[in-house]
Amino acid sequence: MAQVSLRRTRPADLEFVTELERHPENQDYIGQWSDAQHREAIGATTSREHWIIERDGRKAGYLIAYDGRPRSRSIYVKRILVADKEQGTGKAALTRYRTLQAWFAAVSLLECRLATGRTHQIRVHLSAKGNPVVGDPVYLRRVPAAARAVPEDIRRILLDFPRQALHATRLGFAHPRTGQKLEFTTPPPADMAVLLAALTRCAE
Repeated sequence: MAQVSLRRTRPADLEFVTELERHPENQDYIGQWSDAQHREAIGATTSREHWIIERDGRKAGYLIAYDGRPRSRSIYVKRILVADKEQGTGKAALTRYRTLQAWFAAVSLLECRLATGRTHQIRVHLSAKGNPVVGDPVYLRRVPAAARAVPEDIRRILLDFPRQALHATRLGFAHPRTGQKLEFTTPPPADMAVLLAALTRCAE
């Protein structure tokens, strides 16, 4: 299974980025950026972030992310372009989220609403913001610096969580025949409930 990771783009990556973006297979999907626009994004330290996607240690694509409107608590990914057999497609992706609960200023329970449905969308967006999903075997590359604020016993519980701490609380869709809007909800599974209870108990 391929190992996929993200790292901040460096100036030396510009040739790879522009070559991939200007591939004939991509020009119908995305608007082109000038080298100067890419350099500005690569050097940005505030709301605009430029990332390289690596597959098994080799450059495989890039991602450009923006914060949403001020205080909107959303992440807007301007474009994700991934090479596949020397071709790629660029697709915008939008995740809206709000914080339901937070512990130690380092761990949060989020409600995410997807405006688009890209592969690994929640995991990629949160990792790109420096807040990877607990238990993510791909995008949790290193322990975030904020984890130092978490007591050692609960930190160990978080790091040992055996899977991605993601749960689809609500699913909705229109019935394909009747058009009736259907919606289903379900509480967090037992292992996540135990994890949330441990965080709350330790923070008291």
